[in-house]
Amino acid sequence: MFGFNKKSDQLNKFYELTTQLAYATDISQLSYLAIDYALNNLGFDRLGVLLYDKKQDRLKGTWGTDRDGIICNEEDLSLEISKDHRVQMNADKFKGIIDLQEKRKLYDGADIVGEGWHASIVIFHKNECQGWIFADNLINQKPITDELLET
Repeated sequence: MFGFNKKSDQLNKFYELTTQLAYATDISQLSYLAIDYALNNLGFDRLGVLLYDKKQDRLKGTWGTDRDGIICNEEDLSLEISKDHRVQMNADKFKGIIDLQEKRKLYDGADIVGEGWHASIVIFHKNECQGWIFADNLINQKPITDELLET
């Protein structure tokens, strides 16, 4: 855990983020604003938001960070749901739980671009999976911290 001042600073950042997200007009803009803010203010290297397309039973891209740390449109990205993610999306026990893998291959689209930690969390709304937020440390290769995990 981190101290009161850091906790207060994080809460202020979340308030600022929430205020910015209130101006989003659609899910694409919301995803972009969240990723941009998190990269610039919360200490993340790379992030991506993939949404669950119930009709096609696939993950669909929104915005993400490429191998160089640049935010890019990934709306053309469509991925099969892995067995692990299928379990997460259908189990109440994964609500609010971060799936952290300390050492794994990291991707940019379908290309393996490095190795490092990879974290994901399921986005739920009204007990239904809406997608995932993914993060990794490809750019700076720093170990994950308790503060970043809590964020």
